Amino acid sequence: MIFKRNIRNRNCILFLTIGILIGLSVGFFVQVIYCSYKISEYEQNINYLKSEIESLNSTAFILYGNVTVKQAKDLIEVVKSLLIVDVRTPSEFEEGHIEGAINIPINSLVQRIGELNRENEILVYCKLGACSSRALTILNSNNFLKVYSMLGGIEAWKQAGYSVVQ
Repeated sequence: MIFKRNIRNRNCILFLTIGILIGLSVGFFVQVIYCSYKISEYEQNINYLKSEIESLNSTAFILYGNVTVKQAKDLIEVVKSLLIVDVRTPSEFEEGHIEGAINIPINSLVQRIGELNRENEILVYCKLGACSSRALTILNSNNFLKVYSMLGGIEAWKQAGYSVVQ
């Protein structure tokens, strides 16, 4: 009888141990599946973030303010609603300007500011860059926040080999 009891106890212990091992195995398996799912989810997030970072490096993300001639060229090609403002004198404008530009001389910018839309992105340029920096300051102080100033002006534009119209 003692022998039968020990066998029953051993069987119970054996079944209990097997049950625990199965439970642990199932739990472990569930954890593996969950972790695999999470890793997959993290990989998707990482891939998404990589693509976002790549898009930030594109021309679609140029901070407002001073831009290089190359960035200005890219903006003109990408941002179709970009307003290009030449702040040189009318005679300088007639000698050659960026295609699509309008002429608002720096000396009359404050008086003609009503002609501009605050919602538009605006690229300003001059001959060498000094007046367009002033124009940027004037526009920013009048709540035009989407303004770019082209460094080096039209001279740097021509030196880069970009075309002008007369």
